Amino acid sequence: MTYDITLPDALKRARGRPAEPLQAAYDRPLTKDDIIALESRPVTTAPKQTLKKVRARHHALARLLASGMDAITVSSIMGNSPDYIKLLKQDPTFQELITHYSTVAQEAFADVHQQLANLNQEAIAILAERMEEDPDQFTPDFLLSLIKTSADRTGHGPTTTVNVNNRADILKEVLNEVHRERKGRVLSREDAAG
Repeated sequence: MTYDITLPDALKRARGRPAEPLQAAYDRPLTKDDIIALESRPVTTAPKQTLKKVRARHHALARLLASGMDAITVSSIMGNSPDYIKLLKQDPTFQELITHYSTVAQEAFADVHQQLANLNQEAIAILAERMEEDPDQFTPDFLLSLIKTSADRTGHGPTTTVNVNNRADILKEVLNEVHRERKGRVLSREDAAG
């Protein structure tokens, strides 16, 4: 038995060729076994190719996603819907773009990190050489600051406990610390001048 189905006006196509009436054939009623067979059937869908051509916009989207931004943030920056970005993320070509930009970003970070490490080692070597040649050129305040900084960067710096629930106390403590530091600088300059 075959049935012709007429779609409501709201579901009809607004443009293009007029839709032909849908037809549905009825062979037999569904049974419980049919439903179980449908549920147990494995669903295997390969990622669908949605990109026909990779454009500059796709590169920009991939760079943002590779930097760790989520789809919502990227959509607000780029003006695409989160659903479109989700669909793109399933595309194999776009996945390759994200992987590429992730690798590029990691390499750039590693390069900058290595350059900073080299610069730091060079600065330490120069400082050590100058201290060896003329240790009196360094003031006690400079040496103390150097010790504090290097101890802090290696996890051995002074620690303070601050109640983070009261912002006014935090601000007051920071301002007092700045005041003490400035006062110490003024006193050391007066000592050096006098």
